[in-house]
Amino acid sequence: MTRHSNNTLDFSKKKNEGGMKTTGIEGFQDAFCEVCGNPFFDQKTIIKRRSALLSPTGKEEVQPVMVLLCDQCGWVFGSPVSEEMRQEVRKAKEQQKAIEMMMSAGRQKKEEKKKSEETKEENKDTVEMGSPENITPEVILEENQPETQENVISE
Repeated sequence: MTRHSNNTLDFSKKKNEGGMKTTGIEGFQDAFCEVCGNPFFDQKTIIKRRSALLSPTGKEEVQPVMVLLCDQCGWVFGSPVSEEMRQEVRKAKEQQKAIEMMMSAGRQKKEEKKKSEETKEENKDTVEMGSPENITPEVILEENQPETQENVISE
């Protein structure tokens, strides 16, 4: 951070311990998984052990090592990738796409069936209540007759 004469701060160039100037993330390019092409990684820690026989101190040593794993396929960033591994991931992606398409088609079919059944129920209610097929001459006569005591008692 540099303070200018007009009291503004410049965060773009910083000096590190060696006196070299660095510039934030400018100049860096995005890294992608070499297996599946995903740009997102999860940070994990691996514990490395060194036996007492190999240790310069004569005691067993433990060292945590940070690694980056692709959050889609689990590839460890920086590790070698075989063509066989790439093909397996491509095949798995294709299978996953096919499964998703089948599930989507099944959901659409289920929704269409439900809409069809709802439409049939609505049409059925309409036919039962007010359609000419359900009106008989007796119904018409009963509706047009004035109410008398005989009609009211018989009901």
